[in-house]
Amino acid sequence: AWLRLQGLNQPAEDAAMLMRYSSHLAQGQGIVWNVGEKPVDGATDFLFMALVAGLNALGVPLEGAVLGLGLVAHLLTVALVFWTVTWIEPKNIRLAGLSALLLAVGPGTAYTAVYFGTTTFALAGALTWHLAARLARVEVPPRALTLGFAAASLLTGLIRPEGVFLAGFILLGLLVRREGRG
Repeated sequence: AWLRLQGLNQPAEDAAMLMRYSSHLAQGQGIVWNVGEKPVDGATDFLFMALVAGLNALGVPLEGAVLGLGLVAHLLTVALVFWTVTWIEPKNIRLAGLSALLLAVGPGTAYTAVYFGTTTFALAGALTWHLAARLARVEVPPRALTLGFAAASLLTGLIRPEGVFLAGFILLGLLVRREGRG
């Protein structure tokens, strides 16, 4: 991550657009392209945009908010993948380490370096999958785990529109695995 962010690239076009919406939202202008105009729905990464705007409103520079969220989400996803694999395969720490390493050095930091919120979406999707995997392995699903899965699914859909489909397919897989029980 440190090496990829050394040049601090310029934001990619879509990322710069999202940052503009975030900036206007942080200033209290709403989700607008131009201040003073009607609100427009141009920010596909809705929850990511809102998080960036919230951090910016709290005084974090816009670029720092995007980079910070991206890096934290990437590191949390790497940790979640390691933890999930060790939970599924407790005797295979090498598999968990290799899975986490491949993710750590994968494209996540490159997406972050150009200011995309991709790693935030990846974290939400991985959390949804992790909770579904846990639900698939219990006879009677605890309410807290079920609500956690529902909340993670909602977050995944709020971060990116295709998150609705991702969470839906994960739910479908869970229902098939549980054969409709629980």
